[in-house]
Amino acid sequence: MEMADLDEIIKILTIIECKVQKILQKKEQTECQSDCSTKIKLIIRKIEMLEETFKRFI
Repeated sequence: MEMADLDEIIKILTIIECKVQKILQKKEQTECQSDCSTKIKLIIRKIEMLEETFKRFI
């Protein structure tokens, strides 16, 4: 893994973090549909898989 790849991953994760914050703000204003909840659970599983992958490098 190159340093540029890691920088790109950090940039993408920062964008995701901002989008999640916006979703949370909207969720507080309106109820999230069940489809939304399912997708959030999928995102959490993907993040957990990413975490396990990165732990192998440390």
